[in-house]
Amino acid sequence: MRSSRIRSSSDNLDDSVRTSQRGRERHHDRAKDSPQHVVTQSVTIARQQAAAPPSDPPPPPSPGAPDTTPPSLTIVSPASNTFSMSASSIVVSGTASDNVGVAKVAWTASSDASGTATGTTNWSTPAIPLYLGATTIVVTASDAAGNTSWRSVVVTANRCLPLQRASE
Repeated sequence: MRSSRIRSSSDNLDDSVRTSQRGRERHHDRAKDSPQHVVTQSVTIARQQAAAPPSDPPPPPSPGAPDTTPPSLTIVSPASNTFSMSASSIVVSGTASDNVGVAKVAWTASSDASGTATGTTNWSTPAIPLYLGATTIVVTASDAAGNTSWRSVVVTANRCLPLQRASE
């Protein structure tokens, strides 16, 4: 506890202050105008600790680790990745899955055809035209993070075209 005493020059005012370790101050004032008239007043002041300044708001939660997992892609039909047929077009279908979600399944063919499959988890292409000889069809699945996976099938078209009669 700390104590101090202040006396005025006229010796008519006596002020004593005592401060405790808890931050309380006790002021004791005594004033007199003659030996018979003495006035005393005591006041206790309790100091509150200043509130801590507001802390910065916590940073927003960081997103989880970036998605680096490519989708899983399977061609269900045709069942083989290399085969021959006599048709002029083929429909390719299959399944795709991803840890976050498949965004798109697209296809391209060496016959210069390309497009987007219908569906994502269960998907199918429209009829893809086949040229005589080998046509490679590549199916690509992608997720929203841009991860991709692909599968391909090679179809050899061996159809016989009807003979055209030469004009005379």
